[in-house]
Amino acid sequence: MKYWNYLLVVLIVFASYSSHAQKSQGFELSGDILGLNDLTTVYLLKNNEGGSGIDTISKIKSRGSKFTFTGIVKGGANFYFIKLDSNVSKEFSNALWLMNKKLTVSGKLDDFRNLILKSSEAQDTWLAFKDLKGRTNPEQMTAMVDEFILSHLNSLFTPYIIVNSSNIEDMYLKLSEDAKNSFWGLKVKEKVNLTKYKKLPDFNVENIDGKIISIYQAIKNSKYTLIDIWASWCKPCREAIPEMKKVYDEFNKQGFNIIGVSIDKIAVDWKNAVKEDGSSWIHVLDQKGILKNTLGSVAVPSYILIDENGNIVQSELNSSIELTQKYPGKYFSHNLYEIIEMLFKEEKGK
Repeated sequence: MKYWNYLLVVLIVFASYSSHAQKSQGFELSGDILGLNDLTTVYLLKNNEGGSGIDTISKIKSRGSKFTFTGIVKGGANFYFIKLDSNVSKEFSNALWLMNKKLTVSGKLDDFRNLILKSSEAQDTWLAFKDLKGRTNPEQMTAMVDEFILSHLNSLFTPYIIVNSSNIEDMYLKLSEDAKNSFWGLKVKEKVNLTKYKKLPDFNVENIDGKIISIYQAIKNSKYTLIDIWASWCKPCREAIPEMKKVYDEFNKQGFNIIGVSIDKIAVDWKNAVKEDGSSWIHVLDQKGILKNTLGSVAVPSYILIDENGNIVQSELNSSIELTQKYPGKYFSHNLYEIIEMLFKEEKGK
């Protein structure tokens, strides 16, 4: 009997420890909004991975003025928003930098844009940064941002500032390991690596016939290839097709090619769009996100012009990253014909 009692105690302790360990991996956000009615739907939202639009992470019904969200913040810290039923409030809350720990958020229904989040170091750092920006002259802003970064190298919020810093690589290298490995730390790393690219890394994709081919295999017979990163649902991508057809028809015999890299999740949508657009260049599908793993987060439409060896000639990425510009002030979205024409004129002049 003593043995079984002992075993029972061990199992209870183990279960309690496992439960605690599991909870400690994520966050528990306890909210209390004065004036919130019972059974109001409360939404937890965040910016989606692509950088445009808002995703609903979770929704629950309040119990009186209180509610609780649980989950895991990928990368340790990121900003979220809370929203209520539209018939209660059409406003989003202020940004809430959640971390994987127990957190509380409180406020008033009639002041919903100023909720108070406690126990989040990232939130505290963000508020300190906001306050400092509000008290700093524009002429002193760059120096102020650099000074703030250097005094908060351990914060998981700091990489969010560094993404748009003028000396991004130097600041990134100074971050603590935890900050480097945070969600925004990895975004900074992506940007640092991308700005170093002189050559597009090779990667494999599926072509329209279902065969797996490498990008380098597809470009080897052309002097210049435009990588058109697009999707069937992207209106600007589809609107650019007529101009791309014109340029392709004009310069293809001289050695210009296009590879349409679709990020569609549904192959049928991709194939239907290719058929509707009537474009005759190479089309490949990146359903598995290989492009994202290779180049980082890039939204559509985006363009990369490479030579026959994969060297980047010019790029126009729909993100905060600009790889290189052979012709400053000229953009594929507006000056595609002009850019390709200049390239081949230079070729003839060699």
